[in-house]
Amino acid sequence: MFLHNSFVPLMRFSSGLSRHPETSQAVGEAADIARAGLAGEEPDLVLLFVTSHHADQFADLPLTVAAHFPRALLLGCSAGGVVGSATEVERAPGLSMTLASLPGVDLRPFHVEDSDVPMPERAPLAWRQRLGLPPLMTAADDARPTPIVVLPEPFSVRIERLLRSLDAAFPDGVKVGGAASGGTRPGTHALWLGPRLFRRGAVGVALRGNLAVDGVVAQGCKALGTPMLVTRSQGNVILELDGRTPLDVIRSLAADLSAEDLELAKAALFVGIEMEPDRVEYGHGDFLVRQIAEVDQTKGWMSLGTKIAPWQVVQFHVRDGKTSAADLRRMLERYRSQQTEGDPQGALLFSCVGRGENLYGAPNQESRIIEALVPGVPLGGFFCNGEIGKAGKATALHGLTASLALFRDPGEPAAPPQWQVRGAADA
Repeated sequence: MFLHNSFVPLMRFSSGLSRHPETSQAVGEAADIARAGLAGEEPDLVLLFVTSHHADQFADLPLTVAAHFPRALLLGCSAGGVVGSATEVERAPGLSMTLASLPGVDLRPFHVEDSDVPMPERAPLAWRQRLGLPPLMTAADDARPTPIVVLPEPFSVRIERLLRSLDAAFPDGVKVGGAASGGTRPGTHALWLGPRLFRRGAVGVALRGNLAVDGVVAQGCKALGTPMLVTRSQGNVILELDGRTPLDVIRSLAADLSAEDLELAKAALFVGIEMEPDRVEYGHGDFLVRQIAEVDQTKGWMSLGTKIAPWQVVQFHVRDGKTSAADLRRMLERYRSQQTEGDPQGALLFSCVGRGENLYGAPNQESRIIEALVPGVPLGGFFCNGEIGKAGKATALHGLTASLALFRDPGEPAAPPQWQVRGAADA
């Protein structure tokens, strides 16, 4: 269970949501709701997620938000659906706004294009330069991790490469976020950082100082059959599984499934790829779920949307609402039992666009689970084209998952936060 501290938390979070179809009205409505939860404090960070119904006003949103919160840093993106005030809005106009008052937190925002992402060997120095940090780490740098919230545009940046770079630069810091959604082709997604709108790359903020961020990742799939070895592969194509073609394996698997699981497999079959190669036994949550791009009916080969190496362990999965809800509860219960250093003050939910009503058949299911297990914590977020969170010892781009970031206040003396948007020319 959580420990309740005797001091008043220094940081404050609040969430507001609007369904209003007119953009300026939606911003005003969400801002008023969220402002009321800050108890008179001014926000330092505004996290904004907006459905494509407001696309005509995407360029004006930074100015509209700044009219309400002129000194706050804006970070956000377009969304296929939004989460705020314990409510999930899908397939309808929605605008989610999460406000954070963060005394003692140094906000280091960034926008990066794909071509500017440094290779892992250059990442520590290159990212420190991009964020305006001293080139040499000090003892104070080593004392506390640097959490990062990152929002990539999925058509224009190689997200897994970006995450490897960030892990190399800040190995101890939690990275959370999700890929912008709501668009259907390059140029239709929006990223917001400070006063600017971007259509490409990734935006984010490194949070340094008086806070801690915890990450919880919950899977949305049920495993079928048993784990198997990729005995032959080429690029993103699996040629053999345990010495047999993938098509033969799928046919044998289907013959042994229950009627319920067979229907789930017919709707959508996925492949889970091991997250930790040194693991001996595998259970629920040990795989990164990836879509099957194609199964060659003649040769029996199977292609994925990612590279696969020989001798990796894989297992077939299906999307399942019961398993998904149970896993979210289980992961949050584990978090509650292990977290002993203060209560979360705010949370961000990055959930796959394939979850929500598509998965559960009813709205607000994940928000209700989170409220039940982490009660009273303001929650914002959106439905993503890929969720960013921990996978074993590294950070990964997940699919069909819910990645939850929980923000805690360590309660140390604080100074006013500062931020400055830096572009590629400044790095």
